Amino acid sequence: MLARIAKTALGLVLIVIGALGAVLPVLPGWPLGIFGLALVLSQSRGGQRLLNRLRLRARDRFGSERTRKIERALPKEAVSMDTIAMRIDLEQHELARRDHRRRKRRRRSS
Repeated sequence: MLARIAKTALGLVLIVIGALGAVLPVLPGWPLGIFGLALVLSQSRGGQRLLNRLRLRARDRFGSERTRKIERALPKEAVSMDTIAMRIDLEQHELARRDHRRRKRRRRSS
């Protein structure tokens, strides 16, 4: 519990320093702000889902071609459970969004 509070407080301090760095030319603003935001987001379930989604997209977009070839060549069982869990979470989130949109359209049409 104390570690979560400390990480959240450190994240908020880094976000503030990052915001000051955007104004002051001496401080590197955006790296500190992004790191602070990641710390704050990692302390909640929704934030963890968002970070996992961003991590997957970044790996898919910016990962090396060699890494992609190796992952394609590996059998499905050899892929890490963390990657599988992130992909399942992302797919469930996308399905929930589609379902929500369908319900919204039905309410509008009726």
